[in-house]
Amino acid sequence: MLRSALIPLLLLALLLVSAPSPAAGPGLRVFASKQEHTTEGSVEVKASPAEVYAAATDYARWQRLLSDVGDVKLLSGGRKDALVRFTSRALDLTVSVRFSNLENRAIRFVLADGPPGGRCHGEFVLKQSDDGTRTRVTAKLTTYVVGPLSVFVSNTTLREQREAKLRADLGDLARRFSK
Repeated sequence: MLRSALIPLLLLALLLVSAPSPAAGPGLRVFASKQEHTTEGSVEVKASPAEVYAAATDYARWQRLLSDVGDVKLLSGGRKDALVRFTSRALDLTVSVRFSNLENRAIRFVLADGPPGGRCHGEFVLKQSDDGTRTRVTAKLTTYVVGPLSVFVSNTTLREQREAKLRADLGDLARRFSK
């Protein structure tokens, strides 16, 4: 019983924090946060905050933007307050994420539906450069496991997976806006 409950949780952790590791572009940084269970990263892209926000909140096109996303369905809301259900191509696992965004300034999310014990939330803050031609994207991703299953998932493993996920997502944004 414990083993059968553990498998979906481990798959969730992998979905939320693992993805193909793209080559890090210039200026891409990922590092451990001072906050427990949190990893941070940043990248500067050749786009305005409005362009980055529009791409990241065009949920129907996530498959073109984010390398680890398969099927996507907008369950409710819109760009600012969406509830999005999506599947990882690599793991064929589906979860739901609730957004609470600030238009052209921040993309914030929390796991709404996933395996028992898995917790995840994060944000991508968009800051325009002084000359208005670039945007600094600063990301924070927090993941942890609660309850009995937390015994089987180490903080070190989760940290390494958060780092891989942020590298993938920030790398995907950098590639999207390098064209």
